[in-house]
Amino acid sequence: MTVISATVILFLILSFIDDALVEGSHFIEEPHVVGKTLLQKMGILTLRLDLNFRATGFSKKPVTVFLTTAGGTSANIVCLNTGFPNEPKAIVFSPTKGQAVIVQPKNNQITFNNVPVFLSLTISRVCSDDSPPFIRTTTLKNIELHLTHNSSEFLRFNIGNMSIPTAYAEERPYAPT
Repeated sequence: MTVISATVILFLILSFIDDALVEGSHFIEEPHVVGKTLLQKMGILTLRLDLNFRATGFSKKPVTVFLTTAGGTSANIVCLNTGFPNEPKAIVFSPTKGQAVIVQPKNNQITFNNVPVFLSLTISRVCSDDSPPFIRTTTLKNIELHLTHNSSEFLRFNIGNMSIPTAYAEERPYAPT
């Protein structure tokens, strides 16, 4: 057997072992939310979930972590047109995938301690003067945490539905942009 053949065989065996470790991954401590913020700024709602969890059974390959939601609604909305508030109909959000966080496993494990994961939703214009609405609360449905490698999902955790009050990143959140 040549050195090249032995190297190729060894590479294939190590790749198989790496993939087997990913397939056997599981949560040691299930994810739980330790902090949540819904920030409205310039026509975008951004959900920040601070999560704690531990998972094991990973290879040394980086893992991608992200949130998804099946959608949601904001029904507690106010338009402040020319100083007179009026209530528009609910804003409905489509299913959305959040921003990816890349994590490098250590000793075949991933540990999240108050690590933020973000999900952004576009706010539709519902006010008659085309200014952004003032959203008091939003309910997001079926929020899930996903752990993937090379676009293959190997762990998923359903966080569930959340009704979240909105914080504002601007002094006048209803001012036209």
